[in-house]
Amino acid sequence: MRQRTIWQFPVKMADAFAVTMPKGSEVVSVQMQRGTPVMWALVNDDPGPIEERRFAVHGTGHPVPADRTRHVGTFQEQGGAVVWHLFEVTR
Repeated sequence: MRQRTIWQFPVKMADAFAVTMPKGSEVVSVQMQRGTPVMWALVNDDPGPIEERRFAVHGTGHPVPADRTRHVGTFQEQGGAVVWHLFEVTR
């Protein structure tokens, strides 16, 4: 039976950044962990080839370019005073 494992990946506080992860990984969450933003993804136990995927972080009320087409999740800093939104850049 094929299984998956949850892996953790860093989130950079940037308008654009790349993350290398196994192809077909499914990003399931983004949150702060010990003061650092991270995302978690389901990865096949036999992960196979890797790929570079592009992401971007935008604050509430800030413009979001049209190529940020998949919202991954929202996370907060400073007790909720600052709210960020992680998007995967798909085009």
